[in-house]
Amino acid sequence: MIPQPKIVFIDIDGTLLNGHHHISDETSKAITEATERGIKVILATARPYYGADIFRKQLRLKTPIICFNGGLIIDELGKVLVDHKIEAGQAKLLTEIAADLKVNLIYLDYERSYALKNDQWLAMEEELTDKKSEILSFDQIVASWSERNSSGPNKIMAVGPPDQISALELKIKSVVGNELTVNISHPSYLENTNALASKQQGAAFLLDRFGFKNHEMVAIGDSFNDIDMLRFAGTGVAMGNAHEKLKHAADWVTKTSDQDGVAHAISQIFDL
Repeated sequence: MIPQPKIVFIDIDGTLLNGHHHISDETSKAITEATERGIKVILATARPYYGADIFRKQLRLKTPIICFNGGLIIDELGKVLVDHKIEAGQAKLLTEIAADLKVNLIYLDYERSYALKNDQWLAMEEELTDKKSEILSFDQIVASWSERNSSGPNKIMAVGPPDQISALELKIKSVVGNELTVNISHPSYLENTNALASKQQGAAFLLDRFGFKNHEMVAIGDSFNDIDMLRFAGTGVAMGNAHEKLKHAADWVTKTSDQDGVAHAISQIFDL
């Protein structure tokens, strides 16, 4: 254990939320007790701001949110602290690659969500975030960015069958190299963000903002996009339902999300 940890970064899906996509009473209680002791709790997610802020409000947190895997960081007053975009040229390249594999794309930023077509995979994402995407052609999406003086999206998410998502991941990485950050966050979701965007870099930014060191940090997660954050933290905790690769990267493994794994970890680490 690290001495006197001061801050904890918590992933949302598969970590904070149980299998019913809810925060359990036990988890909510543990987080409230931690904040009452002066521990800062930060939500770090691949979700857009509007899909994450509902949980920050539910937990009554007065801290920033790391969204889009570090592509966007919003403070407790709604001010943008970090805003890493995918440039339109890179977005066009991803669109062409995805089209070859017939995979749908969702283009997301602070305000908007666009998609190329309606399908069951888009419907699944819309249900999770309670946000409808506007269906447009890629050229129409680019025109909308231009109208809003935006250079592009914070995240492009590919959604589709796991075998197609895996194939798309390999293809994108072979073409773009290190120009983008590419992560599978769910077997049916491939997250593409600016190369400067990662949960680790988002956490480092907020540690500096609060004046903390990484040995004073705890990170809890369950998927590939959490690995760098867990390795960076003084204490990295993998959920019991995490992928085996994440468990190997963590300092220890807590219970599953359906067994209040976050509450168990917080109680153990912060001696609640």
